[in-house]
Order: sequence, then structure tokens, then C-alpha cells
Amino acid sequence: MKRYLTRKVVLVVLLIFVLDISVSTIYFFFIENKTHFPEKSADVGIILTGFIDSKNGIDDETRRRINHASKLYNNRLFVRFFCAGGARPHKNFYGAEMVKNELIAYGINKDIIYSERISNDTRSNLKEAFKMIENNGWRSVIIISSPLHLYRAQGLVPYSKNIEVSLSAYPYADSNPKISLITLWKHIHYEWAAFFSAALPQPIYAMIKKIIQS
Repeated sequence: MKRYLTRKVVLVVLLIFVLDISVSTIYFFFIENKTHFPEKSADVGIILTGFIDSKNGIDDETRRRINHASKLYNNRLFVRFFCAGGARPHKNFYGAEMVKNELIAYGINKDIIYSERISNDTRSNLKEAFKMIENNGWRSVIIISSPLHLYRAQGLVPYSKNIEVSLSAYPYADSNPKISLITLWKHIHYEWAAFFSAALPQPIYAMIKKIIQS
């Protein structure tokens, strides 16, 4: 009886694993198909930070976005940067400023790099970015991130008739640093969790966010 139950548990786990991999693969190719955005020039490129933190510094995901943004800048698709996200005031840590310093280390003039010290999720990243954009009278922006992230982020953009918005996702096949399959799998599930959490009542969402970022 015990052996039978063990086999049954193993079979259920295996089926869940196969189903998860299958759905993840389908979702990945769906996102890949939906995030080929046309290239447009803009006044400013917004870099949304990844999983940057005070302990580990700039993570590979954020570095992929930085490198993609630098490539767009070198191709003259925008003339200034805005770095958003990663703020942990209770730890005196500001991820966007780390990204700014990284861009300066790349040789980019610090006078064309802007950052903020408030936002710590995608919704607040975009809110703070567009506040700065409006205050400076800029009329066009490119939002830069990963394909998976931008698919969700585009629904959170505070669109305005006065600001032209375009999106630019780094290509997974040519990302720098390279991205592994296990990392992609983790990012897919992170995005699913983010979609789910956004549907929760605001107090519960705020509590979960506080726990994750503590």
C-alpha cells in the first residue's frame, strides 16, 4: 500500500512538472511573438531595474537591460537616460542610482542620466518616470526591459496624449549576459505571480510587497 501511494505521488509530481514546462514553453513563445516592437527615436530611454538589491548589487537581469539601453543610445535612438526602481529607503539603498553609476562607468556623460529614489515596483517605476518626463517637458520615451516584463509593464504605463511611448525589449537569443533556461523559467513564474498579485486588494498587495522587499 505504501509503495502504491509513493508511486502515485511520484506520478502526480511528474505530471505537474510536465504540465508546468509545457505551459511555460507555450507562454514563452507567445511573449516572444508579442514583444517585437518597432524601433522609434525618443527624447529619453527609461531603464526599469530588475532584481537589484543591496546585498548582491546589480544583477544579471538589470545588466541585460543596461546593455540593451546602451546599445540603443549608441544607435542614437534616444539622447538621455532615466533609471527607475530598486528603492529600499529603509536600507538606505537606491537601485536606480546604482544603474546610473553603472552607465557612468560605461563612459556615458552623467549630465544626461537621470534617476529617482522612490519607486520599488513596476507600477511605481513608471509613475515616477512619467512624473519626471512631464516635469522636463519631454515628448517621447522608450521603455526598456525584458520581453516578459514589458508584456506586463505595457498595461501599467500611464499613457498621455502629450507623450509618445514606445517599448524596446532586449532579445533573449542575443542577451548580454546570456540568459539560461532555468532563469527564463524563474522569470516566467515571477511574471505570473506579479499578474496574480496585481489582482489582489491593495492592502494585501502592499503587505506582500513589503515582505518581499524587507
